[in-house]
Amino acid sequence: MSDHLLPSYESCNADTPVFVRGHGSEIETTQRSFLDFLCGAYCSAMLGHGDRDVRKAMMRGFSADLIGGLHQPALDLAAELCSRTGYARVSYGTSGSEAADAAIRMVYQCQRTAGYGKDGKSIFVTLKNGFHGTTLATLTTSGFRRRAETLPAPVETRILGPWVTDPAIGSTEQAREALAAEAVEREGLWPHVGGFLFEPIQGVAGIRSVNPHCYRVIAERCREHGVLIVADEITTGVGRTGRFLASETFEPRPDIVLLGKALTNGEFPLSAVLITEEVWRKLDGMSDDPSEKYLFGSTFAGHPTGCLAALAVLKKLDAKKMAWITTLGEMTGALLGRLRQYQAVRAIRGVGLMWGIELRDAHESAAVVAELLRSGIRCSAEGKVLVIFPNLRMNTELLQLVERLQEILAVR
Repeated sequence: MSDHLLPSYESCNADTPVFVRGHGSEIETTQRSFLDFLCGAYCSAMLGHGDRDVRKAMMRGFSADLIGGLHQPALDLAAELCSRTGYARVSYGTSGSEAADAAIRMVYQCQRTAGYGKDGKSIFVTLKNGFHGTTLATLTTSGFRRRAETLPAPVETRILGPWVTDPAIGSTEQAREALAAEAVEREGLWPHVGGFLFEPIQGVAGIRSVNPHCYRVIAERCREHGVLIVADEITTGVGRTGRFLASETFEPRPDIVLLGKALTNGEFPLSAVLITEEVWRKLDGMSDDPSEKYLFGSTFAGHPTGCLAALAVLKKLDAKKMAWITTLGEMTGALLGRLRQYQAVRAIRGVGLMWGIELRDAHESAAVVAELLRSGIRCSAEGKVLVIFPNLRMNTELLQLVERLQEILAVR
């Protein structure tokens, strides 16, 4: 397919479609159209491809011929994000990886301000099968060891086991027992931990939600030892679960939250790091020299066109739209429930506009994805889990997906 493009998330083989345009729930090659259940670049286009209001906002940004410096769209977006979430300050990036990397640096800076030396609270606690990006720091804090084992590890990490996303744990007592078996607990490492980084719902792991009992127990340890809690909501944030933040109901609330992907409907590279007032005071108090305390941001972070796109997205995500996402999620769950009758299906899980269908193995899920693609339906597989990210415009398209899956699974 390509002698020049280096493959990343997308393969470049002869079977890979080359897309030329998108509209609503469809993306097109020069030969055919596909129903897009990946929402563009992995669950980004939550409003559907080519949303008219977002595009109009972006054109205002392009026509302003403004690239850098302090500008009003960045100020307006920061104010709107803080108003929506209750966080105090915002820092911008261009990707989820960049946002997570910035958050890791913020945690280290805050711990130094709190009186801990350069290596005093340097350990990060993360979750098995969590994914936080492709920078060196975010790869080594992700819970997919095979992805980083050939690289040097700039961040010392302790990975908690899959019990954290186990729905069978029904009490804080059970969660405490599970935590007690972890190395960070047995080896008394909590005084050396600086941050706890997690996704409220793990996307790459196959749509696995953090058990609230488990979160509560881990968060208690974090508060006891001055560990900052970072919620990576690059995938779950900006309404995908039916709440603006999936972590809204978590107690205690995270100190830092990461947003991206749907923030601009996937139309422009922009991410955001939201922090509490307490985190801001620690960052601001570490030095009188701005060059020493603000070690995040990049050339195109907070680009005015991206900020205007994000403001247009937030304007559309009013209370009515958020309620519709919840309703659409319930409809999706009910439709996907029809698939439980098939032998190949092991589990169905999800909420709002993110769902996973667990099959027998990774070979089977890859085969189903390929069959769907041949039928004009685009989705993806994460291991043995078929992942589905509807956009909020979808309705009858969901029925088309389920009916085709029924045909495929009936003969497997």
